[in-house]
Amino acid sequence: MRNRRQYERFIPDQNEPIKIELTGDAINEKTTAKDISIGGVGIYLPEYNEQLQVNVKVAFKITLPIGLSFSGEGVIRHRSGNCPFYFGVEYSDLEKNAIEKIKKYIRYMQSGLGY
Repeated sequence: MRNRRQYERFIPDQNEPIKIELTGDAINEKTTAKDISIGGVGIYLPEYNEQLQVNVKVAFKITLPIGLSFSGEGVIRHRSGNCPFYFGVEYSDLEKNAIEKIKKYIRYMQSGLGY
């Protein structure tokens, strides 16, 4: 079976979580990431939110454990689970330099300092 993913995912260390704030009309949550890549982020929520459906746009602020943060918007591409609830967001609009911040975090993870 071929991997459909365009970008490699990186799973944060449990002791150094990626923090996420979701904001919008339907949601105002603080949570953590399951994984992150150049193309998107996997997000945990402690409980189901019926407003978060596939193809719905969400706004977020991501704080990386290396002291960098960025804001943006993305589209929910999949969801699963029920406790915790998990969904994958593909970035659609990121603030300037966000990709560079993600790449810096990935280099940190690959160096072995963060995992």
